[in-house]
Amino acid sequence: MKQLLQLNNVSKRYPLRLTSASKLLYLFEILLGKGRHKQKTVLSDINLEVHAGRSIGIIGSNGAGKSTLLKIISGIIEPSSGSVRRNCKLAMLIELGAGFDDSKTGYENIFIKSQLLGMSRAEVRQRLNDIIEFSGLGDNIHDPVRHYSSGMVIRLGFSICTAVSPELLITDEVLAVGDESFQKRCIKWIDGYLKNGGTLLMVSHSMYLISRLCPHTVWIKDGKVHLEGESHQVTQAYLSWHQEQRSAGQKQASEQPDDGHYQVKSLRCLDGAGNDQNWFQQPADIELEIILSAPDGRAPVAGISIVRVDRVAVYGITSEQDQIEPTPGAQGEYIYRLRFPDIQLLPGKYQLRAHALDPEGMRVCDNRSLDITFTAQTMEVGMVRLRHEWV
Repeated sequence: MKQLLQLNNVSKRYPLRLTSASKLLYLFEILLGKGRHKQKTVLSDINLEVHAGRSIGIIGSNGAGKSTLLKIISGIIEPSSGSVRRNCKLAMLIELGAGFDDSKTGYENIFIKSQLLGMSRAEVRQRLNDIIEFSGLGDNIHDPVRHYSSGMVIRLGFSICTAVSPELLITDEVLAVGDESFQKRCIKWIDGYLKNGGTLLMVSHSMYLISRLCPHTVWIKDGKVHLEGESHQVTQAYLSWHQEQRSAGQKQASEQPDDGHYQVKSLRCLDGAGNDQNWFQQPADIELEIILSAPDGRAPVAGISIVRVDRVAVYGITSEQDQIEPTPGAQGEYIYRLRFPDIQLLPGKYQLRAHALDPEGMRVCDNRSLDITFTAQTMEVGMVRLRHEWV
């Protein structure tokens, strides 16, 4: 498998900004022969390998160093120490307006940016109509870029990338900008890009998008790699860490009602007889009823996940993945039902989590959880019972 990118012990440090008082103190230290250049470490000893066809998500809190890492990878800034080896054609969407001349029109910038990404002028002309059509900018394509909104700039930049089809596409929250129809178009294009062998390196605060598009995730914390591995495991650990940071008794912000957004109205767990139940003898049949609400008459996507009490992820699925449509309920409500026949969870406490995603399946807008317990007469260990025979 071709190695597209390799980072070895990459660190980045910036000089500290000095106030008037600290400048005077620093001057005295220099005169006394004790002055040293004070720096702030943003990234420390980052090692990362990206191979063709294996997309990687990068997550972390604001200020963790994610965007700085992408700038180093892209060559916008140099690391203070360590090395970066690039062995691919890459395209980046990491800053609004990066690579654009805001005094020129969107039309003119298509040629400028495309040629910076390695396309010939003849290739640009051949793909020009496709780029403009994908952007959806219409007549605005002939306006100067300085008159564009941030969403319009992202539209233009992303549309150019669709024509370039790089080996490695680097993005930083670009899917959070623009209207929902364009976001859906971008997701569809990325799905096709990945199926055709493309590789994505994506920074996002959407754990759903990270898990959906990237099989591997790196969690950056305080400028260091805190955790890396399979995306679902890493994103669940990240979400659990965020939950622990909140003060005791404070409700998660994602669970607070947010008028005008898609919400989980109710989550029920039923036994085989259709009764509400939160205690089961293994094996058991369980059925989940999730009622979601929408403010705009569009059915939200439903997600369901099962997590063990120690926050280890067991399973997760969305209605979009199974192409399931809900049953209309009361005004603005949509009902999903999901059945797990003969579920083989081993004894222990688990948490069922229902998620309301937007109709495009891109953002998790609301969550609700329900605790359940399984018991069984068994000495097996783990999370699930696997049917087996000794031979």
